[in-house]
Amino acid sequence: MAFERNQHLCKFTPEEFSEAVDAYIVEQVNKECVPTAKHFALMNGVSRQQMQVKYKKDPKYSESIARLEDARDGMTEYFLVNPSDRSPATLIFASKNWLGMTDKQEIGHTSPDGSMSPKSVDSSIVQSLVDKLTG
Repeated sequence: MAFERNQHLCKFTPEEFSEAVDAYIVEQVNKECVPTAKHFALMNGVSRQQMQVKYKKDPKYSESIARLEDARDGMTEYFLVNPSDRSPATLIFASKNWLGMTDKQEIGHTSPDGSMSPKSVDSSIVQSLVDKLTG
């Protein structure tokens, strides 16, 4: 029943929604904050369910949501390039979750033959190096 009731609630006309999204983006960018759909919903009294069911899926509203997501991605990228005093952890989280970036730390822990065993060193080579350094 709650879903049925919420489905009929629509706080904004498409034009009002577009204007509200644009005003929100400008406000957040001016405050050097990343605009997000969830924060927009919170600030405008819209439930997450309405954002997903009504606004995001309805073609009359989805273009505004796309602008909001583009602004979010753009501000996140800007802060990555110009981090100033922003938390590195926050930037990493945003990069992974919003921009689809991945954290690849590929460290080889095996020797070239895959054995994980150190190779024997020819003592004549070691002696030659010692002689060159001390000689």
